[in-house]
Amino acid sequence: MKYLNIKHLKKKGFLILFTSLIFLGSTMYLTKPADYEYDEWALELISEREAEENPLKEVGLQLLGEKIIADNTFVEDYFFLKVYTTSLNDKELKVIGLYNNFIPISIK
Repeated sequence: MKYLNIKHLKKKGFLILFTSLIFLGSTMYLTKPADYEYDEWALELISEREAEENPLKEVGLQLLGEKIIADNTFVEDYFFLKVYTTSLNDKELKVIGLYNNFIPISIK
């Protein structure tokens, strides 16, 4: 009759956990969105909101929007994800970018 070797099971569990963390971390790093992708995403979001309030602002955003957003955005790169903070007209948009997606944290 064979007995279970607890040390062997612990080593195997640790190896599986370590491999999973390496895989998760590398996929998060490799799929971190680029800054220009954020600019495009934020322009679309802001344009939708501004179009309801003032159609002329939407035209201005279409012409110069990405440059305005890029100039007013602070990016914090945390290796696995990015945090974008955009301030326009006393409004602030804070977003997490990871896995090629953007998740709004706060819109003030």
